[in-house]
Amino acid sequence: MGAGREGEGGKEREKPKSDAMSSGISPGAKKLLGVVAVISGLSAVVIGMIVDRYGWVFLMDPLDKQNHFTQTEVDELVGNHTLLFVGGPHRGGTTILWKKLREHPEIAGFGDKVGADMSEGIFMQTVYPQFGIGAEINAGRMQGRGTIKANGDLDTRGLGRYMFNPDAHITEDSNLVNAENRMDLFNQWSYFWPVHDASKRVFLEKSPPNMMISRFLQALFTVPGADVRFIFITRHPIANAMAHHAWLATQALTLNLNLT
Repeated sequence: MGAGREGEGGKEREKPKSDAMSSGISPGAKKLLGVVAVISGLSAVVIGMIVDRYGWVFLMDPLDKQNHFTQTEVDELVGNHTLLFVGGPHRGGTTILWKKLREHPEIAGFGDKVGADMSEGIFMQTVYPQFGIGAEINAGRMQGRGTIKANGDLDTRGLGRYMFNPDAHITEDSNLVNAENRMDLFNQWSYFWPVHDASKRVFLEKSPPNMMISRFLQALFTVPGADVRFIFITRHPIANAMAHHAWLATQALTLNLNLT
């Protein structure tokens, strides 16, 4: 039997086509699809890590993460509850204190996965500035050093050092104290509070910089019947400084103790 012929009737065997040819996809396209698959897989892993740490709410549009109470409704809710703010130095025990307070049956605190680091309210609002929370550290690293200049001043915007910057001292004299901002801030925070749970008499919020802006917060939420309170926690300065330095995110910063 001649070469290339096989089976009944002596039909000529067809040469097998490559997978790429049989599927109509060129080798270049297959490589591209492979790259896309790898990128998609890595993206899924990253998203999974983000969701595991911050919850699905992290992926939501900020405009969807707020209530829509009117000014009158906000003032009534504020006037019928106690607003309790926790503040203190970063790495100073504010999170531990906040978690213990949240266990009280009459206190409503944010959950553990609300799309913000450590469930801190400063990350969950757009009314007042965010400071001393790490963005300065990253910027400093990009410049090849652990600190950056802001408004001409060195070392006054980063974690722990932001307290020396005048911009961090927001008081009752700030033009941010107005009814519209009270409504906006309460709507943003109350999305994560069970505001319609009658058993919750206290709305709890924790952010270390609260110790710098307590007068502002008190003035902002001063309405008839309002009860605005604060708990501040502190830590030995050397222990606190060492805790900062031990944190991976701040190891690029230097420990400069100016005791003069």
